[in-house]
Amino acid sequence: MDELRTTDGPRPEDGRPTDGRPTDHDRRTDDGLLLLLLLLLLLLLLLLLLLLLLLLLLLLIATAAVAEVAVVGGGGGAVTAVAIVAIVVVVVVVVVVVVVVVVVVVVVVVVVVVVVVAVVLVVVVVVVIVVVVVVVEVVVVVAATTKAAVVVVVIVVLIRLALRTFSLAD
Repeated sequence: MDELRTTDGPRPEDGRPTDGRPTDHDRRTDDGLLLLLLLLLLLLLLLLLLLLLLLLLLLLIATAAVAEVAVVGGGGGAVTAVAIVAIVVVVVVVVVVVVVVVVVVVVVVVVVVVVVVAVVLVVVVVVVIVVVVVVVEVVVVVAATTKAAVVVVVIVVLIRLALRTFSLAD
């Protein structure tokens, strides 16, 4: 076990760093849990759609029963009242299921949009950092190899170029 220990301090038996940093395994686990959550939401959506289809079938059966009682005239008012109550109940449940399906779809879309926005923001931050580092490196190299007046001219040119790029100058 001693050969597994590193110079950055002791580690617990599971190999996690003791300074609180997440390991690659932790990151993969977090990604897997997010994917599992999205898959569970989609499964819930499919189950709700199946329930909706079942309720629509029940609505069709109840409607057919009311139509049969109305045409044949048998069974009396009690059967018709039960069929009408069944239709109302099924319609209410269908509306509730449709609302739940819409809410689940909106939640899934919001989660996907948040993930996409987060990725785009990370990319933008990385690009800005790289551009700033390159500009600073160019200024440092120019300052080390030329006179101060040339450095000022280079800085002014870079600032004007940046302003024109973002349409802040004429």
